[in-house]
Amino acid sequence: MKRLLRSSFLWNKSILEKKKDKYKSYHIVFFYKGVLLPNFEEINQSVKKIFYEVIKWE
Repeated sequence: MKRLLRSSFLWNKSILEKKKDKYKSYHIVFFYKGVLLPNFEEINQSVKKIFYEVIKWE
């Protein structure tokens, strides 16, 4: 799970970097509560959704 999240974060961090101000930083924590391990596509979609929500809050 940790490896999948890290890979998805690295693939999608450009979404946050486009909107990030020079002096602004983000602190994001991911919690997963489940029995089954999701595949990379599901994790990647969730991470993208979270990143776009963060951008909307600014």
